[in-house]
Amino acid sequence: MQDRNSRFSELFEPIEADLYRMAFLYLKNRDDARDCVQEAAWRCFKGFSGLRDPAYFKTWAIRVTLNCAKDILKKRKPETALEDIPEIHEPDKDVENEVLGRLSLNELLEELSPGERSAVVLRHAFGYGFKDVAKILGVPVGTAKTLCYRAIEKLRRRYFE
Repeated sequence: MQDRNSRFSELFEPIEADLYRMAFLYLKNRDDARDCVQEAAWRCFKGFSGLRDPAYFKTWAIRVTLNCAKDILKKRKPETALEDIPEIHEPDKDVENEVLGRLSLNELLEELSPGERSAVVLRHAFGYGFKDVAKILGVPVGTAKTLCYRAIEKLRRRYFE
């Protein structure tokens, strides 16, 4: 039992901050993000013995965290106030970058469906390739690409046309 606990800790602790960032981007609330990561840790720990290949632990943990975040969003009351997250500023002379600098990440993500939001966050915030995004979301690679491209096109039409 101690071996299992220590092995789980070795795999979970290095990715815990990434899981929190993902949960926070999804939930836009620090307390909910912390609850989400705690719930994900518990679910991962319970299912750890069934994980066939520890090399896929991070991918699996991200998927579990996304599912926890979706569960929290389903339970959330519509009138719950969303916490503001800091704006991302990258001054540039390019018009698109200037507009994006004025918009908060929160505003951009609100424009997207949950699937699009997950794909964009995994691809652009965490730098995963399309194969990894597809594996984490449990969709074909083509679907992962479509989700990302559709999301980017949706944002372009909304803010740049």
